[in-house]
Amino acid sequence: MDNDAYTNYACPICSGEGIFWHKIDIHELNRCTACGFVYVRNILSVSELANMYEHAYKNNGMYRETIISRGRKLKYRALGRLIQFIARLSKIKLLDIGCGEGRFLEALSHNKHFEAEGIDYSQDTVEYARSKGLKVIQSSLEDIQFPPETFDFMTAFHVIEHVHRLDNTIQEIRRVMKKGGHIWIVVPCISHIKARVAGKKWTYLHPPTHYWFFTTNAMKLLLKKHGFIVKIASCISNRDHLTVLAKKA
Repeated sequence: MDNDAYTNYACPICSGEGIFWHKIDIHELNRCTACGFVYVRNILSVSELANMYEHAYKNNGMYRETIISRGRKLKYRALGRLIQFIARLSKIKLLDIGCGEGRFLEALSHNKHFEAEGIDYSQDTVEYARSKGLKVIQSSLEDIQFPPETFDFMTAFHVIEHVHRLDNTIQEIRRVMKKGGHIWIVVPCISHIKARVAGKKWTYLHPPTHYWFFTTNAMKLLLKKHGFIVKIASCISNRDHLTVLAKKA
């Protein structure tokens, strides 16, 4: 079953040979000799991952709200206006995958051009987002089974590196996206200069919360394999993140 624990015997993006690169606790990381993608070999089950994320926002068993800066709020509002420009629609149906406490959705709630909702694993964050009047569902994308071609735009900020099966997630994103729709992805970038300098001490190397470590090329290959046109894929910034904009062909 797709929800079970499993082992990656080859690169999950290009099926290239993976050679041992690093080990963190019991987690073995391989690097693909073909596309440079770094991935964890042994993947936990979905139920194990869900239980882990359920406690991610707790401190001594109590939920703790994440405080974000005014600058971050302004950044989210600016991104909403950029998405509005990209989509060129009077009303944009948007899904934020892994929305957390709904901070981006909250920013979009001030923009009349969006009909936005979110999904997240964590009950605590979902309840917090709902307390702000936001439309949020506790679920994974694969489990919720939205109707085909539901969304004009989808966002996934630091989500794809966490998912159980890459192919399943990208396939589901494509299925529920309207033709010509877009997705905006942000993930840690292992080909960024900061990651290359840090090497095996890179801050984002912490399985099992992170399983997949993308190069720009690996992300392009993954999205093109599933029928997306990659419009932007760049990790040229002061932060070691890969930012991607892709369109459903």
